[in-house]
Amino acid sequence: ILGQKHFVLLPPVEAACVNEKSVLAATYTPKHEDGSSSSALKREDLVIKVDEPEEFVPFATWDPDMSNANTTPYSQYSQPLRVTLDEGDMLYLPALWYHK
Repeated sequence: ILGQKHFVLLPPVEAACVNEKSVLAATYTPKHEDGSSSSALKREDLVIKVDEPEEFVPFATWDPDMSNANTTPYSQYSQPLRVTLDEGDMLYLPALWYHK
C-alpha cells in the first residue's frame, strides 16, 4: 500500500443487514486486446465479461455508506467497522466477512 487504504468491514453475523442477492459472476477485462500494460488501464478501458461457466454468486447490495438504499429491516442495526491501513500494514480478513 502506498499512502492509506480505507476498508469498511461487517462480520458474518450482520448478514441480515446487507440485503444479499445472487448475481452472475463476472470479471473486468480490457476492451481492446492491444498488448498495453495493465497499469496504464483506466476505468473506461474496461468492460464486464460474465465468467464461464456461468454461475451465480452472493453479492451484498446494501452499502453502509449509502445506508438508505437497498435496506433490509435490520440494516439500521448494523455496526460497520472502519479500518485504515498505512504503508506496511496488513489486514487479515476472516472468511465470510463483508468488506469494501
